[in-house]
Amino acid sequence: MEIKHEIIRFNQLTKDSCNQEVLEYLNKEFSLIVMDPKERHYFDLEDSVNFFFKTRDEGINFVLVNMHINDDYKIVHRNGKDHYLLSILSMGMIIKYKAPSSICRLFHQAFLTNFENLVEKFNDLRRRHRDLIDKVKRLAHENKSLVQMNAEQAQTIKSQEARIKKLEAELRSKSRKTN
Repeated sequence: MEIKHEIIRFNQLTKDSCNQEVLEYLNKEFSLIVMDPKERHYFDLEDSVNFFFKTRDEGINFVLVNMHINDDYKIVHRNGKDHYLLSILSMGMIIKYKAPSSICRLFHQAFLTNFENLVEKFNDLRRRHRDLIDKVKRLAHENKSLVQMNAEQAQTIKSQEARIKKLEAELRSKSRKTN
């Protein structure tokens, strides 16, 4: 199974990373969600083991004991071993229980900042959607008016055609009488 851009990697960070590096990293990763909120994003436990746990087995044990498969994480077999892909909420749980409180605050700060951006983007889309609906309603009303005008013009044309036929018939009749 090929893994695309949705895996968020912590392997760029170490336990010695400064708070600013962690915050920048988290903001960058959460911004992916803002750009594509329909896509489900995952953190690869493999990439975060060194940041939160002493060993890979300790990380896997934490996931198996505290989380539910398919809800909180999924397992993907890649390069000959299982990779545990964690949801954002699961990563939040690991940060809450395994990281210093400063990292937990940074995670929440980045999450809330980007959540506000997502809400703002949603509100902007809703506003544009409402504007489009108003435009469609206005165009439909204009179209209805045009259809009504066309119907009236068609009726006028029919009555004029009938009058022309009547006049032509009268003219033929008069020309026969004179001949």
